[in-house]
Amino acid sequence: GMTAADRAAREMVLSRRSPVLMAFFEALSYAGQKPILITIAAVAAWFISRSKTLVVLVLVCGFSSQEMVSGLKDVFARIRPPTGMVERESLSFPSGHQSGTTAVMTLLGFASLRHRWKPVAVIAAGAVLVVITALSRMFLDMHWLSDVIGGTLVGGAMGFAFAILYELLSIRVRSRRPPSASP
Repeated sequence: GMTAADRAAREMVLSRRSPVLMAFFEALSYAGQKPILITIAAVAAWFISRSKTLVVLVLVCGFSSQEMVSGLKDVFARIRPPTGMVERESLSFPSGHQSGTTAVMTLLGFASLRHRWKPVAVIAAGAVLVVITALSRMFLDMHWLSDVIGGTLVGGAMGFAFAILYELLSIRVRSRRPPSASP
């Protein structure tokens, strides 16, 4: 069920609604849909690493986090807030938008560190995107605070799992390369 923190966060966020913020968060919510988010993340993965492996892992990570969320929603069977942006028949806990965003941004952040491709910028942009996504889900009254926290935890776990998988695959590829000749 809903917690006192969920109620307090909802009241605070709903009291700050404005047409401009609603339009911004609605656009962000559209961009955060699985096919759009994962496509953008896959393109970013290519720029970070030029690695087909990372691109595939970002795609699989994004889709896997969504599937994990679907299963968890069935387990928890939590109802969405009553006045959401659109009437939804799907359940609330955890937030799929939040999970997917956190998962792919965690993996991209790891890859940017590993490849030394603007890690500060990638990680900062990822953190901002994760926070703004969380706010959008509550601002549009589509999720409770605990839903976005749960989505962040699920997404973070998925992103770290895929980062570990990426590292293991990278080690395997490096170990298969012939040693370079020393001058």
